[in-house]
Amino acid sequence: MRTLLYAVALAAGSAIASPLPDTPAEDNIGGSASGSLGSHPVAQVTKASQAAMVQESSPPHLWVTSARAQKSLEIYDNFIMNQPRVNVSLYAMSRCPDANVFEEVLKKEGIADKVDLSIDYIGRVDKHATYGVDCMHGDIECAGNAHQLCLQANLDLKEWFGVVTCMNYGKFPGTVGTISTTRKCVETNGVDYWRSGVGPCIEGQKRDRQSRHAQNVARALQEGGEVLPQAPMLDEDGEPENMQPEPLSKEARQRLRESVQKTKNDGVAKSCTIRIDSTIRRGGVRQCVVDGGVWKGCDDGHSPSDFVRVIEEEFKNLVDQMIDEKEAWHMYP
Repeated sequence: MRTLLYAVALAAGSAIASPLPDTPAEDNIGGSASGSLGSHPVAQVTKASQAAMVQESSPPHLWVTSARAQKSLEIYDNFIMNQPRVNVSLYAMSRCPDANVFEEVLKKEGIADKVDLSIDYIGRVDKHATYGVDCMHGDIECAGNAHQLCLQANLDLKEWFGVVTCMNYGKFPGTVGTISTTRKCVETNGVDYWRSGVGPCIEGQKRDRQSRHAQNVARALQEGGEVLPQAPMLDEDGEPENMQPEPLSKEARQRLRESVQKTKNDGVAKSCTIRIDSTIRRGGVRQCVVDGGVWKGCDDGHSPSDFVRVIEEEFKNLVDQMIDEKEAWHMYP
């Protein structure tokens, strides 16, 4: 059906022809100054002649009226502006290796433009905990979860997932959950840590103002820029040594609590759980769980190519539902 829509749009584009030399410019709908295409004269399309037929080098069954051409372009523009997306939900822990499974899926060409991806985190709300949440791999994982929630809140999908991929690079989990690593990966992806909203979300508006003041002072003294926090040393197991909890803003802690509560409300307890909303399958969802490297309940397969195939199937079905086939066909005379 998308092919049909594109074909109609192409025909419509041809139908919006240019004025003849003696036609007032304000009466022209659009196009370049051209009197004919090939051996066929081009009919004048003006506001005064909306129903004029256009003869082109295309066969007669593709001829359309200017009114229908305009309608086809409106439908095409609506599709582009309101392209459906497949909802994909991951439930994970930032320092759990199973959470990295979806990275290869988003690397496939075109997939990121077809999904609305979110990650929520697994833990237990506890008002006495450092960040208001207990996490399986300690406070540093809670911080990493909060950092990634701030990324999602302030960046588009390709940007924030690129930062998460950077955080997971190297000796995982390493320094995931430290401000130094998160900031380095944000800036490696060409994003301004503070102006993007990521820094204020993680560290708070006060820290943002202090950072800007330090930058201004350093610039005035010509001594370089802001002094960045240093990444902690790692022990032989790749864990940070003597790592003290870093501050998290009120916003980041609230996002963390809400995400953990949502995961609980959704009935998810395993990292990583992958849910893909479905308009094809009964029950409205396709689910797959990987726990400790063991895949469970993955009726559609669990390789990156399997997830890509499922997303393509669901996307196609959403497009077919969106387009009114009868209206598209009725654009032909």
